[in-house]
Amino acid sequence: MILIVEDDEFIREHVVLMIRSWGYGTLDADDVASGMAHLRGPQVIDVLVTDVRLKLAALGGYDLAHAALMLRPAIKVLFASGSPINGPAGHLHVPGARHIRKPFTPQDLRGTIQLMLASQP
Repeated sequence: MILIVEDDEFIREHVVLMIRSWGYGTLDADDVASGMAHLRGPQVIDVLVTDVRLKLAALGGYDLAHAALMLRPAIKVLFASGSPINGPAGHLHVPGARHIRKPFTPQDLRGTIQLMLASQP
């Protein structure tokens, strides 16, 4: 299962449709609180795909990723961002995380997710 957390509804729906068309199950959320609700739920979640900047969160996707790893140490994290990935070094380090720059192609997203799922936890 892949959890997509993106506050832009158009992007979120597009990414969900792409990922489902590749045969993966998805959950989606539009903010950190909704993403956390999924992470606390019973579903197995293999990958978290999150925007770096999410409304109503000081550091957005970084906060969510750190919380996700506390709840689910084996989860893999993919950050998506329309701007360069930078910021306070202490908040950027998320073990094993990958980054993809928006706008990304379906092929880039699919390839990255496949690599993440194929790698050991």
